[in-house]
Amino acid sequence: MDSIRHIAIQVPDPWLTAEYYKRIFALDDAGETDSSLAEGVYLTDGVINLALLAFKSEYASQGAGLGHVGLHHFGVWAEDLDATTKRVEAAGAEWVMGEPDYRHNASYEVKYRERNGVIVDLVHNGWAGTQSRPGEPGNMVREPRSLVARFDDRRTAAAAKMDAILPPDTAATSGQLRHFAISTKDPWATAEFFKYAFGWEVVGETDSSIAEGTFMSDGLFNVALLNFKNEKGAQGKGVDYVGMHHFGIWVDEVEPTQKLIEQAGGEWIMGEPDYRHNAAYEVKFREINGVILDLVHNGWAGTQRRPGDADNMVTGPRTLVERYAGRRASAAQDLDEQVGRQPVPAE
Repeated sequence: MDSIRHIAIQVPDPWLTAEYYKRIFALDDAGETDSSLAEGVYLTDGVINLALLAFKSEYASQGAGLGHVGLHHFGVWAEDLDATTKRVEAAGAEWVMGEPDYRHNASYEVKYRERNGVIVDLVHNGWAGTQSRPGEPGNMVREPRSLVARFDDRRTAAAAKMDAILPPDTAATSGQLRHFAISTKDPWATAEFFKYAFGWEVVGETDSSIAEGTFMSDGLFNVALLNFKNEKGAQGKGVDYVGMHHFGIWVDEVEPTQKLIEQAGGEWIMGEPDYRHNAAYEVKFREINGVILDLVHNGWAGTQRRPGDADNMVTGPRTLVERYAGRRASAAQDLDEQVGRQPVPAE
């Protein structure tokens, strides 16, 4: 199974945004970049890489535009890159840029647009600060990258600016990146794409007052594929929006983290913590760039908080929705026909 290990956010000030996430969620530095495409900062929670990027050209922004602020793309660590690229192309993804580089630990990304137009990076050797299979035999660890000397002043200025908002001795809560959501008009067709391309598993469905959709997992990380039913659910993006919508961080307690988010300029949107055993909820915020951020204390379906550690927490799957059985079957049949695959027997 291929693994989600990278999320990228396009922001006007990567260094100030990095200070925000470090002070609130105790994310660690994992390096900087100053390439022909972008400048920015890499952070890590120990498993997942969070890239905060300011693109240098329209070409580099890959259709989002230089003025875009928000979630931009995500990345998958492929077990067999050549096999994965063949599957994503067979399932209808479009190559955008990049070629594999198999030199030891070389940094590269092969970029595709999946069926919703969302950009997916593929690599065979991870991103700075990531692990391929934490706690499992054969785990691969990607070390942090170096800092860029010419960004010293930006780093210092961002730290000083955040000092005035959240002092350096602020008691950050340990946060783990474990969820993102894609807004799509057909969650079941998208789920079939990801199952075929990356081997992810369906770990539940939802039919709430704000969205219908399906949840997927790579064994550690949760991806929600959602068709929003109303403007409240779409949270300002509109019900017709298609693309990466929001992401989520697993924290110890929501309330102390909420205070820090709001103190640093973030805004509560909706939701309240629910501490009943394994209750499913999300408390939604806009962080300092306006990106929608979910907080929970108990994970998302199919997630692990600290895999390989003694205090690891695991969140089990959710149930399927009976009335979506026909959509599931139709989506599977459509992909079978597209890729020339024999139908998977019904369970």
